[in-house]
Amino acid sequence: MYKVFIVVQNLRIGGFQRIALDEAYGFIEKNYFPTIVLLESYSKSSNENFFYLEKNLIEKLKLEISITGGSRWNQFKFFRSLIKKEQKQIKFISHSLRATVLIRFASFGYKSKVVTFTTIHQIPSLSALTQRVKRFLYSLFSDYLFSYSVAVKKDWTQRVNSFYLSKLIFKKKQLSLLRNGVYLERLPKKIIKTGSGDSSKIRLIYLGRNTSWKGIATLLDLAMEPALRMSSLLFIIPSDDLSFLNNAPAEILERVSVQIGKSFSSYVPQPGDIHIYPTNYGKNVKHIESISINCLEMACVGVPSFVTMGGLHTWQDLESSQIFIEVNWNNLEETAIKIVEVSKYNFSDIEVSNLRDKINISNHIYHLLDRFSEY
Repeated sequence: MYKVFIVVQNLRIGGFQRIALDEAYGFIEKNYFPTIVLLESYSKSSNENFFYLEKNLIEKLKLEISITGGSRWNQFKFFRSLIKKEQKQIKFISHSLRATVLIRFASFGYKSKVVTFTTIHQIPSLSALTQRVKRFLYSLFSDYLFSYSVAVKKDWTQRVNSFYLSKLIFKKKQLSLLRNGVYLERLPKKIIKTGSGDSSKIRLIYLGRNTSWKGIATLLDLAMEPALRMSSLLFIIPSDDLSFLNNAPAEILERVSVQIGKSFSSYVPQPGDIHIYPTNYGKNVKHIESISINCLEMACVGVPSFVTMGGLHTWQDLESSQIFIEVNWNNLEETAIKIVEVSKYNFSDIEVSNLRDKINISNHIYHLLDRFSEY
């Protein structure tokens, strides 16, 4: 048997933090009892971190959380002490390449009982050159590499193969696709019919941080389209930075609601809800990922997401369900009309159940357990 440690930078509200927590919940559901290791400390009273927002669930599942804290030297000593004291083989699931390097050095002399699995959470082309090179070099310290999306895998492979030297160095470090998943038990318990035949009932939902590449401004422009002039807007964001509304016209502000520092479990679906995820990675990124964890969460409660064209490769098996609708954000009029059409559709209980089966974090955990058995 072995002990599982899930290493993540912090528990602030974000994508890799979300998947790290759901991994932990998923392992506990399978009667494995992992420990989450944080590289940074956190405030137990801050509504900008998952520990605060999901305190009840964390306590209910008796999830153990340890903090390394301090300098890199202190973090190294933490991992060194942990590895020396642990009697079982250790499986580290790392969501931080820096942590992966620390673990490798800390395991010197004990390498036979330590295996590290690292997930790459960012498309390499989104990083500056220096940061990108550093990420590639750090990846050499991991026993196994995962990419959370097809876009990451394609971009990574293309970068590696673009130069003879990089191909020579990194050719043995292939990425394996490990799709994200959702721990279903933390989702809203009540799932209501979300379709609506009334355009005045349409509610455009934005989930997540206020970052330019997530296209939060696009949602405001979209709401100005005649077809959506009766729609309301709901922003569920982790911080109280409302600067994105500074230049919004009064007719938009009258239709806006904001929930600050809330997790997805606080969201209550309503008839006519549509999730908007208008990502824009820039012209230099050839491979994009349109499906965020928020899109997956919405799908699990029967709410469709409108996403950027060309980034559905990771979830092609859900394409026929029409839960994810790819659109061109340069044509907002056409997108608005499509939203009105889609808002009328009710996903059946069977359709939602099939979606949940595919998105369930259990699939993610089983994939990890298969890889564990190889070491």
